[in-house]
Amino acid sequence: MTRTLLRVCLVFALLIAPSVSGSSGWTPPLPPAVHLSVGCPGSAPPFRCTFVASTTSPLVIFFRYDLMNRSGSLGGDGLWDFPNQAGAPRTGRWSTLTTVDWWYDLPPSGPACAQGWNGLSTRRSPTGLVPLGPVGCTGFLSVIPHHWWRGSPDRFVLGKLEIPPWLDRADFNPRVAELEGVPAVVLPYPDPALFLFLVDRAELTAKLGVGTHPVHLTLLWAGATFTGLDTVRID
Repeated sequence: MTRTLLRVCLVFALLIAPSVSGSSGWTPPLPPAVHLSVGCPGSAPPFRCTFVASTTSPLVIFFRYDLMNRSGSLGGDGLWDFPNQAGAPRTGRWSTLTTVDWWYDLPPSGPACAQGWNGLSTRRSPTGLVPLGPVGCTGFLSVIPHHWWRGSPDRFVLGKLEIPPWLDRADFNPRVAELEGVPAVVLPYPDPALFLFLVDRAELTAKLGVGTHPVHLTLLWAGATFTGLDTVRID
């Protein structure tokens, strides 16, 4: 993001500031979401990573995971790796496991994803009916700034969400979005590969408190939700 474009976004933020800062207490009507976290403690191959999926709805009980790219390293590519999809029916093969260990020969880098499903919901796609369920990824989100003081006079943070290359931008509805439960307002942005959001910093600070926190930005996607992950620090 260039400095000039960032200034333009901040000017626009000032113009819409009353609507954003006055949004406290309003929760976007988002369907259930899936959150995915990962830890890779090793420093030498083979690298073991542990993925943990959670959901905001007890009705989402099945999961599948996109854990590696075509080079065999950590990084989603739109193909479900676990459970193994070889010979699976059109609805795919799913698991009730919310914790999955995966080994890599290359140093782990890049985001991974998980999709949840209630076992019933479907949507139409060019290939026919497919499961309808939320997707959550480790990554694809950058919060700007990553670090601030709890008494900072700055009024906003920006959330930059990259659209995974295997998903269609037309399936997203960025007008309904939130960052850790705080409404996120989409801003005009010329890059079709991402969305830019404005979030009230004071409200987010009050929600999270002092410390280092994982933060999830969730928005409507294909009748369900998509969630990206980043980390922020508040002093």
